[in-house]
Amino acid sequence: WEIRFERGARGGRAAYHERGLAVLCAAGSLFFALAHFTEGVQVGVAAGVIGGVYFGFTYVHWRQRSLWTALWTTSVSHSLHNLAAVAMLLTA
Repeated sequence: WEIRFERGARGGRAAYHERGLAVLCAAGSLFFALAHFTEGVQVGVAAGVIGGVYFGFTYVHWRQRSLWTALWTTSVSHSLHNLAAVAMLLTA
């Protein structure tokens, strides 16, 4: 459902110019945070809000080039982040 929201709310260059980068990143961060608050407040803030702003910015930045580029760069960033988190949990 994150991708559906990203596609609908962000829409590329027109949305970027009309709404501004901060609004687009905040909107993406809100839904990303809601998905992570189910695991607790600390996870919601750390992963949801902070990660949401980063991933929202990544999406908006690369969406200007193409939808495909925006989706794969955001997905790879998210996957690498999750891989690092799992590696830290397994080595702790």
